[in-house]
Amino acid sequence: MNGMEEKAAELGLEPDDYRELLELFGEAGRSDLEKLRTAVSSGDARAVEEASHSFKGASGNLGFEELHELAADIVRRARSGDMEGIDKLTEALTGRFNETMKSL
Repeated sequence: MNGMEEKAAELGLEPDDYRELLELFGEAGRSDLEKLRTAVSSGDARAVEEASHSFKGASGNLGFEELHELAADIVRRARSGDMEGIDKLTEALTGRFNETMKSL
């Protein structure tokens, strides 16, 4: 069983169904990350929260814990108005997302 098949089995999905969800996650994730980078650049904490919250949910549902935790940290900080360091977290999240997508 390869990594994708294992992840599908963990989530109770057929490999083809999981593959389809991954494709959707890739598209939505890239869009959410673009929105997140734009929001971070403009200092818009509410938009940062919204984009990272969407990403957090999708990554958590697919079992990507590291991505989920990074996004959750961004959500928490944005909700509290603490934008310091969010740019670095966004870079880390983007890098990890790219690595994850390449590994699938």
